[in-house]
Amino acid sequence: MLYRLVRPLAAIGIRANYQHICLSNTDRIPTDKPVILAANHPTAFMEPCILACFLDRPLYFLVRGDFFVRPIFDFLLRQLHMLPVFRMRDGGYTKLKHNYSTFAACSQALYANKTIMILAEGGTHHEKRLRPIQKGTARIALGTLDAFPDIEDVYIVPVGVNYTYAEKSRTRVMIDFGEAISTRSYWEEYEKSTSVAIHEITKDIASALSEHIVIIERKEDEALAEYLLRLQRPLLPLPLFPVINDAVHPLEQEKALVDRVNATEESIKISWLKDLSTCLLYTSPSPRDRG
Repeated sequence: MLYRLVRPLAAIGIRANYQHICLSNTDRIPTDKPVILAANHPTAFMEPCILACFLDRPLYFLVRGDFFVRPIFDFLLRQLHMLPVFRMRDGGYTKLKHNYSTFAACSQALYANKTIMILAEGGTHHEKRLRPIQKGTARIALGTLDAFPDIEDVYIVPVGVNYTYAEKSRTRVMIDFGEAISTRSYWEEYEKSTSVAIHEITKDIASALSEHIVIIERKEDEALAEYLLRLQRPLLPLPLFPVINDAVHPLEQEKALVDRVNATEESIKISWLKDLSTCLLYTSPSPRDRG
């Protein structure tokens, strides 16, 4: 009940906070099937809020277990479809044991054809880079097939979340959905070796996610890449309305530009950076540069 009450109110605030929210390839999410949305995690909590508000289905979330310490928080968060996942630093092995009940609840939800969102990196940083994918997504997917042998499949959909400026308001969010990964296709390997199957799914999730995320491979290239993105964005404007749209070309263009930076020789990048630094000293960004 609380989820349904909060959702439309949150949607109003999110629309006001962003210039554009591009949700592309949502048709790749299977309907009436058990689905795990495996997303990267560039902000503290905005990506689950955005998807909860603007996808055509209720979502269930895995959230840091230390948020559930107080009984009132535990009650409210569970009413918002959130389930606790404990890490070692949240209370050692004692707290880690609570994850068994959470994973069982996830499996039960998937068996009922519900959709769970997992922030697959496990931590958050404001950077255009994919961090190591945690094994929890694979464990839950395979564990569901193990717990419910009659279930047809569990589908893992990679969700690439990209912000022009993650820490600023009135900017652009670009969320792209990849092709669904069939957990059942790993079942034969799982019966031979649980750890190998988990490793393979986790590796494939990371590979799929990387295709839908703007990735600046080296920290040393961040300044150059951001300069170039800032110059390119006004050349690829979107209409002011609708705020929520399915445009994929802004993300494709940003990925193409950053991929070119990643592939360019170091000496050329140094030359570009010097030229751009000089140029930007004498120019100021237009209002659209922030989108």
